[in-house]
Order: sequence, then structure tokens, then C-alpha cells
Amino acid sequence: MQATAIKILHRPVLRVWFYILCSLPLAVFSLFRASAFGADRLETIRMLDLDTAAAIALEQSPNLAAAAARVEQARQQAAMARASYWPQIDLVGRASRVDLSPNEYHRQLQSARILNPFATLEDPQDYYAAGANATWVLFNGFARRFRNLAARKGLARSESRKRDASRLLLSAVAAAYFSAQLAKQNCTIAEADEAFNLRLLKEAQSRYKAGAGSLSDVLNFRIRANTAKANRLRAEAELEVARIGLAALLGRPGSRLPEGLELAPLSDPAPEQLRAPSPDSSASLALETRPDVKALREAVEQARAQVKVARSKFFPTVRLAANLEGHRSGDADMERDDFGNTISLTLSYPLFAGGALRAELKRAKAALNEALRTFEQAKINIRSEVNQAVATLMSAQRQLALAKENARLVRGQRELVEKGYRAGQLSLVRLNEAQKDLVAAEGRLAQALATVHRRWYDLLSATGQILWRFSEATNP
Repeated sequence: MQATAIKILHRPVLRVWFYILCSLPLAVFSLFRASAFGADRLETIRMLDLDTAAAIALEQSPNLAAAAARVEQARQQAAMARASYWPQIDLVGRASRVDLSPNEYHRQLQSARILNPFATLEDPQDYYAAGANATWVLFNGFARRFRNLAARKGLARSESRKRDASRLLLSAVAAAYFSAQLAKQNCTIAEADEAFNLRLLKEAQSRYKAGAGSLSDVLNFRIRANTAKANRLRAEAELEVARIGLAALLGRPGSRLPEGLELAPLSDPAPEQLRAPSPDSSASLALETRPDVKALREAVEQARAQVKVARSKFFPTVRLAANLEGHRSGDADMERDDFGNTISLTLSYPLFAGGALRAELKRAKAALNEALRTFEQAKINIRSEVNQAVATLMSAQRQLALAKENARLVRGQRELVEKGYRAGQLSLVRLNEAQKDLVAAEGRLAQALATVHRRWYDLLSATGQILWRFSEATNP
């Protein structure tokens, strides 16, 4: 029965179907995983909030994938450095065919016949060799230790740079998201302005047909409605551009968000966004938590380790070597008596290298000095960045308070003017001015709201807290 089954599986067509059935569960699982975690995640939601946008950006960004690849390179570099603690073992095999020249053949034949007059010499002749070589560095001035340290620091630096890439990506996503929200709010304001003028246009047309209104009122509201429509079209174009920029940051191949996907409306800032931050504490927090600062610290430590690696080359190197090698001519059927072995302990000390070792040490010290100065300048730049973020946030907070008060006052004023116009007590020009002031005030309010949100996230990015804000996305 078993033999029959094996014969059946050996048939080409049945063997192909057997492989397909075996691989079907894996294919179904792969498709499910791609649909659940792939680029089509946006197709399953209707309202995109900032948290979801951040999670998708971190999951789909090609830049972060490239940063992860760099981390993997650094990890394997550290593994290569650890391998230097172990002995190196090589298997060696060699086969050669030697065809002697006529002079050499006669010379060797004469030498052989001195011992045996009837000796013969086979030519050409095959030679075979096989063996194993093992080399173990026992001491090399602690160079292995410091190379391992440098590799570990390089790995930590790559990981910190990857997290810093996440920080910058999250900051860009937040800025693009609030820009899109502002454009959407401007669309809403323009639509409300257009609807207001169209409503008054309809009333003016009714009064004009009844003989109680003027043609100038009809033309005025038509012009105002057309202007509002033009503003709406411009705001819709800005919204589309903002959506395209956001889609690119989310890693969408076509740089387009799905049709029907809406953004969450622009909301009032949270209470913590309206508090005045401390510049000193924010700068101290940035120097403690920002990944790029950690990467620069690791770069300094890596440069220190490289100095020690260069200094270790002034010390002797001790190697233990073992060799097992066998030789045989005529055929490759080697036996135990064909093998010999060698064990050696070698000490080498560099006495003179033309100044190369001293130059390498000086170069390593210069690289360390560069890393230290770069770190110092980076701390100055980060303090400046944090102070600027604090100043712009506090200014945005004050502007938001004024924009809210002005919007409330202008909205009430427009309602009073509209009532006065309907009662015939105020002119059309006054109503136009009131409506224009309302549209401008609501636009400034929307701009102030978006600015507070953006400046708050700019501060979170400058201090590194943006990684905490999206901790579930950065540490899944």
C-alpha cells in the first residue's frame, strides 16, 4: 500500500496538485495577514484621527523600513565582532597533476636509480592533500574587547537613529494632519458664507419681483455668492493638496487617500495644550529623552572605543595555531599514516610600520574630538529649538484667546446687522462688511486653533515627548 502511494506521488500531475494543497493554508494565512496589516488598512475606516494616522505612518513608511534595515546591519556587525573571540577553523583540500619537464624527469630518475638501479618514475603524477587548520588569537592588546564595544555602541546608535526617524515622521504627520484639518475647516467656512449669500440672494430676488426691492441688492448678493464659491473652490483645492501630502507620509503608493475617508473635525485644544511650558525644564527633558541626543552620545562612546582599538595595535599579538594535513600521490584514498600535525604558538610585536599605527591613533583621536564637538553643538541647537517651540506655542495660545473673543463678538455683531438690514434700518454696505468680518474672524479662529495644535506637537517633537504621545504606535 505504501509503495503504491509513493508511485502515485511520483506522477507529475498528481505531484503538482499535492504541492498546491500543501501550500494552500500558508497562502490563505499570508493573504489574511496582508489584508489585516497591509496598506489597505485605510480602506476599512471612515474617519481618520491623528492616532490612527500615526500608527499607519510608522507601519508603512519606507524610510522607517530603511532605518530598520540599517539597525539589522549594525546588529550583524556586532555579531561579527563577537565572532573574533572564537577560533577560526578551515578545511583544506587540494588535488594537483604534475607533469615534469624532460630535464627534471631525467634528474629525478637518476637520483632514484642511485638507490635502486631498476627504479622507474611515473610521469605525469597526481598528488592529493587534505587537512584542517585552526587559528585562535589569544591576545591582541584588548583590540577584540574594544571592537566589540564599538560595535555595540554602533548598534545602539542605529536603534536611536531609527527612533529619531520615528520622531521626525510623527512630527511631519501631525503637521500635515492639522494642515488638512485647517483646509477642511476653511471649506466649511466658505460653504457657510456661500449659503448665507445664496439665502439673501433668494430673498432679494423675491422682493425685486414683488417690487419691494432693488436690482442692486440682487446683483450684490450674487457677486458675494460667487466670491464665496470661489473661496470654497480654493479651500477644496488646498484640502486636496493637504490630503495628498498626508497620504505620502502614510506610505500610500499612489499618494492618495481613499475616497470617502474623512478627517476628524478641528477641535479645541486640550487643557495641557493651553498651559505655559517652562523653557528650562523642556530643554532639560529634550537632552535626556531625545533619540538623536542618545545617538550622539553613542557616537562619542563609539569614537572612544575606536581610539582604544587603535592604541591596542601597539601591543603584541599572541596566536595559537594547529594544523592537520595529509599528502598522498597516485590516488586520493588517504589513510591514517598519510596525516601529520603541527601545533605552534606565535608572538608578533610591531616594531616599525612607517608611522602608520601612530597616524591611525591620531586619526581616531581626531574623530573622537569631532564627535565631542558635534555633540556640544547639537545640545546648543536643541536648546534653541526647544526655546523657539515654547515661544511660538505661548504666542499661539494668546492669539487663540483673542481669536475666540473676536469671533464671538463679530458673530453677534453680524446677527444684529442682519436684523437691522431686514428692518430697513441699516444699509446693504453695512451688512456686507459685517459678513466679511465674520468670515475673516472665523478663518482667523480656525487658523489659531490649528496653530496651537501644530505648535504643541512641535514642542512635543522638540522635547522627544511625541514618542510618548504615540507610545502604542512606536512600541507595538
